[in-house]
Amino acid sequence: MNHHIKHSMLLAAGIFALSGCAGYDRILFATKTNVGLDIDDKPSTAEITIARRELAITPTFQDAMGAEKTLPLLASFGLTGNFLDPEITSRFAGGNAALIIAQGPNRPINKSDEHESSLCLSKKPDTRPLWKIIWQPVQHFLSGRTEEDTRAFYFATDTAFGLKVAWDGVTGPYPSTVKLGYSRRELAFPPVFATADNACTTSETPQGEVGSRVTVPSFVASLDNSSTLKERIDSGVTHIQFFATGKAASDFAGRPEVNAAMNNSMYHHNKLSIDPLMATTTVSGTQAFQVSSGTGLVKFTIMHDTTGGATVDNSTGIYTAGTKPGRSIVGAADETGKTAVATITVK
Repeated sequence: MNHHIKHSMLLAAGIFALSGCAGYDRILFATKTNVGLDIDDKPSTAEITIARRELAITPTFQDAMGAEKTLPLLASFGLTGNFLDPEITSRFAGGNAALIIAQGPNRPINKSDEHESSLCLSKKPDTRPLWKIIWQPVQHFLSGRTEEDTRAFYFATDTAFGLKVAWDGVTGPYPSTVKLGYSRRELAFPPVFATADNACTTSETPQGEVGSRVTVPSFVASLDNSSTLKERIDSGVTHIQFFATGKAASDFAGRPEVNAAMNNSMYHHNKLSIDPLMATTTVSGTQAFQVSSGTGLVKFTIMHDTTGGATVDNSTGIYTAGTKPGRSIVGAADETGKTAVATITVK
């Protein structure tokens, strides 16, 4: 067969497969982390590495109202310590749970993120991948059914910590693979749903129709792992892992103590001391912040603001509120990377 024809066929098959596994009605979200020693004879390699890979294939809705055009996802990885005494944290979330974790423990109590974690479209989108667009008219002709009743939600995590030795039988007395350290893989393949919502109806909505709200199921996976290799009596391993979907994921991530613990391990806000930690002022009012236990020059910045243009002097820590009531979050960092955050409520 002609060389160019074969490549064209492979390209077409690849596009068709991709449209089926990660089309508009799906999000493909995966991470892979390796920390440690990896020796393999196929091909012969020996590596001591810290490797992190992340992949997200998610639809973008250009007609979405507002600035956000994609559904929320969140992934983080943290490594402190050394090779023999690592402390590893991993966060992997989507939908409502991702938004709750991203907002942090200072989010308003009992706040509902259902609409914030979705997209509002003035028109009903066709989220089907290419193969469904082709197949469903055939399915309707054969059986009279045009749409699926359900779509499977794939969500998996795989974690290994320790020593792995494997023989393939062709390397004699020597192992073909030796792995020492930490390995973590996560995969989510959630469906994207579009449902009618009158709140999304605008002048651009076709006559006789209503707007649509696009959502993705809520899911979260978390891992905290620490290992201490000292004298035998002091050695120990702490391994805390969980994952959840749906309302369980949203409710668990929304618990203040859980959210605070996750954010502290992700960002280590508790390494600096900022005063005051929480403050209240009026519209266009000011508030001074001071940081202790910092090393070198400390800089301040606005991390989040709903008051319409709040500012903070990056060297003095003098905060000025915006022109409307809301909330601001001020962050501080020293030259060694230690951080702290403070919350200001503007009335």
